[in-house]
Amino acid sequence: MAPVGSTPAATATLPDGAERFLGLPAADAVDLRQQLELSPQQCALLLGIPARTVARRKEARQLNPQESDRLYRLARATAHVVAVLGSLDHARLWFRAPN
Repeated sequence: MAPVGSTPAATATLPDGAERFLGLPAADAVDLRQQLELSPQQCALLLGIPARTVARRKEARQLNPQESDRLYRLARATAHVVAVLGSLDHARLWFRAPN
């Protein structure tokens, strides 16, 4: 997944967010998890997907459209949190804080 707030060149011709309906690469979930410095379990919880399912999708290299939509929404929320709080470090803390 491209850094939060950027648009990958490969999807630049699709309408905003439309690539999620085709199924995003599972590597995008790993990239976002690493950017947010989350454990696999924390990321799975935020995505609302069982951790074992995330592991299977990583092996298959492709998320299904529903999982892709959840990942897209988490990435979009992350971009909004970064914009509001001013940094990715603050966003990381916000995502880890109990709500």
